[in-house]
Amino acid sequence: MNVKYLIIGQGLAGSLLAFELLKRGDDFLLMDDAEKSASSRVALGGFTAVYGKRMVANEEMNNFISIAQETYAEIENSIQQKVFFKHHTYQSFATETEKNEFDTYSVNQSLNDIINLHPEEQAYIRNELGAYEIQISGRLDCLSLIMGITKLLKNKNKYREETFMHNQLIGNGDGGWNYKNMHFENIIFCEGYKNIDNPFFNWLPFAPSRGVVLDIKAPLLGQNKILKKGITLIPADQGMFKAGSTYEREDLSPQSDAAGRKTLEKQLSAMLNCTYEIVKQKSGIRPGTKDRNPVLGSHPDHPSMYIFNGLGSRGVILAPYFALLLCDFMQKHQEISKKYSVQRFLKDKK
Repeated sequence: MNVKYLIIGQGLAGSLLAFELLKRGDDFLLMDDAEKSASSRVALGGFTAVYGKRMVANEEMNNFISIAQETYAEIENSIQQKVFFKHHTYQSFATETEKNEFDTYSVNQSLNDIINLHPEEQAYIRNELGAYEIQISGRLDCLSLIMGITKLLKNKNKYREETFMHNQLIGNGDGGWNYKNMHFENIIFCEGYKNIDNPFFNWLPFAPSRGVVLDIKAPLLGQNKILKKGITLIPADQGMFKAGSTYEREDLSPQSDAAGRKTLEKQLSAMLNCTYEIVKQKSGIRPGTKDRNPVLGSHPDHPSMYIFNGLGSRGVILAPYFALLLCDFMQKHQEISKKYSVQRFLKDKK
């Protein structure tokens, strides 16, 4: 088998990269072990047009959102399923500090079309300190998107469910790669937190964290808004919500999930003024970087080896743009800003 691109891993990064290559008519194969605890498969999937304590909103983020909306519409058309939803986000202040920080940074005039300072109160949200509403926000059904793209790729013979063995990847002398009985001109690693086991890119300074998410049933809340107060509730179907998420950076084992669940239960009690039922608990490991920016580009010693990783909590909005950028980098030598490039971490390579 001779293939131009081999993609390793199918979280959000691998899925969006595969879809972009598919649109371009490129020859590729995606290989994934379909691990159920991969972070993209259990992710909340929420996004907003502002982020951080400083309420950052800029042209770059507007561009990310525009490309994301266009890309997800194309994916929905291809897989014949709705996966991208727009919701306002009702943000109730959890602490006085949070409220004071908002009052400081919300005077930014660029936020006038994004934030409603006087939203209608939500009947079943404890709201002692007030709230605001982000009007450009929403959610992605990450699992349905991944499963839809998997089916699409299987139908085109571009998917293989298999655990990739790094020690069986061998350079073939002409710039390409041999893996078992296959030959690839290029290889792209989209392995998420598993990058720590990748001998080619394990020098990158990832900062993984384990997160717990609860599926809860709370029909009194209604399902037209994303709700936040220390914890985020993402509406699903039939009175269901995803509640999360925790950030455990020290203990990445499943044993830490019990403490994560207790944290979420405490936050739910502080937030909700109605009954709810916990239906299911899930967890996954996020592959964030220490500077909280994605990392993509080619290996410094192997020009035909690439990485696409570290999308973090803004992955829903970032993935489509950076999948497009990486394809342009590989095919058109489009420059990647050092802010996002592998090059910014060369000092960490030993």
